Amino acid sequence: MLHRVLTDPKTIVLGILGGAAVGVWLPGLGADMMPLGTLYIAILSICILPIMITALIWGAGRMLRSTRIRAVFNRLAIVYVLGLFIPCVIGIAVALVLAPGAGLSEGTAAALGSQMDVSAGGTKRGGFMVFLQNIVPTNIFNDLSSNDVIAVVIFCIIAGLALGSVRSKATDATLALIHNLYEAFSKLFGWILVPLPIGLFALMGGIISGVDGTFFLSLIGYLGAFYVAGILILASYLVLGTVFGGLSPVAIVARLREPLLLAFVTNSPLIALRPSIDALTERFGIDEEFASTVIPFGTIANQHGQILQFAMTGMFLAQVYGIDITPGVTAILAIGSMLGGTAIVGGGAVLAPALAPLLIAIEVPDALTIVVLATTEQVVGPLVSMMTVLATCNILIIALGRRSRAGAQESAGPAEARDG
Repeated sequence: MLHRVLTDPKTIVLGILGGAAVGVWLPGLGADMMPLGTLYIAILSICILPIMITALIWGAGRMLRSTRIRAVFNRLAIVYVLGLFIPCVIGIAVALVLAPGAGLSEGTAAALGSQMDVSAGGTKRGGFMVFLQNIVPTNIFNDLSSNDVIAVVIFCIIAGLALGSVRSKATDATLALIHNLYEAFSKLFGWILVPLPIGLFALMGGIISGVDGTFFLSLIGYLGAFYVAGILILASYLVLGTVFGGLSPVAIVARLREPLLLAFVTNSPLIALRPSIDALTERFGIDEEFASTVIPFGTIANQHGQILQFAMTGMFLAQVYGIDITPGVTAILAIGSMLGGTAIVGGGAVLAPALAPLLIAIEVPDALTIVVLATTEQVVGPLVSMMTVLATCNILIIALGRRSRAGAQESAGPAEARDG
């Protein structure tokens, strides 16, 4: 009973709102709660790297081990890689056009001033070549200890592909062990998520107590730009699904209604993982071997919503700090968002450590990162999760093309068949 109450999305929202209320009306108590919130984030972060590493290695290896998947692997890989550009390009373009962090009012700028001054002196020098050098995983153990997510992602994908190309029973056993570790850490992550409302209550109380209320005025532009970009990205997925999958946008949404709705209301693409597999096999006629391999991998390593968060947050903070958006800065944000955002687990304040190296590369202080991410998570999180689910399902819909539609017509009802 207690577990059901704590994991209910309404309880999580109440925890956020309650913490914000304490921070506004009882700032002293809110400040006292901050260490508890910070401790919870630290505990929550325990499983992030293990889940990401095991999912990436197992998913990449499994796709090469299966003879049927290997036959269309090149097509899947092309769709996957090209798809990463969609949230990145649209996010940066919308931020450039709407400029949510530029031209802040005097009051908002004053509210940000003290936090900007605190970190400005410690900003490290970056640059495009320095950024490229830093993302090459020369020492994976050092990258792990320093939480260099982009370098770890590159290493895991390469290691998974290498394992998948080795033909031996020992390799099968190794991949099975890695998959079991993934399942174990996912289970642990689920346990840690149970007291999420309490952790967010403490975290929000501490954050709000230390931030002037006018700061939130600057986030209205950020949230508006984020949703504009998110809607454009979702629309692009549906257009691509129509062109390559032979299904109308209405039919695609109708057949994926359960996983999309679950991801949105629970703010978790992981919860929508099994419903996504079922929808693809039963309503799109996609073989379960394809769905059960690609969807778990994509749920971790194809998080388009996180890519948009990285790109939009980086652009927003660069505009807040008056950084000139040069082609070099844009390239760093684009590459860093695609590599760093695509496989990071979690949301909100958990993303801050992974985003910090990207901000350093464009010479932006990261003092406001955790505030922006934590205070906007409950608003943008549902859209982020839904984007990840639709983008991952789209890999199979696009890569397999109209061949999936033939089986779908047999399993879909008359109304759904007409929509297609």
